[in-house]
Amino acid sequence: MVEIIIWVLAIYGAMKIVEDFLEMFEIKKILKGEINVVIKVFNKQENIEEIVEKILKETEDINVRVEDAGSTDKTFSILKKMEEQYSNLQVLRM
Repeated sequence: MVEIIIWVLAIYGAMKIVEDFLEMFEIKKILKGEINVVIKVFNKQENIEEIVEKILKETEDINVRVEDAGSTDKTFSILKKMEEQYSNLQVLRM
């Protein structure tokens, strides 16, 4: 099992992080098995849905856990709606 942690913060452009992450999926060709991704977010309502969906749709052998660090915008509610749609998505508020 491979576990990857992605910090989606304003420090670094979120979509750039996802692009870099998707390039790492080349590793999957070498490493067999399930991949667990932990995404830590804070106030990313403007693009969190796009980010998470892009990762979830990359492969079936992936589990994504999103940890919301107490966002004060709509990030958490967007994620909770997504959690209902995807069985391999877990959303937590930290």
